[in-house]
Amino acid sequence: MDLIVDLQKLRDQWDNVLNEYKLVAEHFDEIFSSFPEKRKKKRSAKLTDLEGESFEADLSVESDFRVNTFYKIIGSVLGGITARFEAK
Repeated sequence: MDLIVDLQKLRDQWDNVLNEYKLVAEHFDEIFSSFPEKRKKKRSAKLTDLEGESFEADLSVESDFRVNTFYKIIGSVLGGITARFEAK
């Protein structure tokens, strides 16, 4: 299945996808070519030796988008296509 292979390759090429986005965004005034800054979140460490301490997790909007949107969409599409063609 060429489509599945292409989607798997796309999933592994986040930097290329982001660079393409930035190139396209440069040509549109209403679309920004960089992600806005996201404030840092404080999270408690759940490791035994660090219990009670907190550290700042620097989750940029870019990494948040990559993990919570890009990878989820690609994973969902791959799962749907795989399930559909395996059911036949």
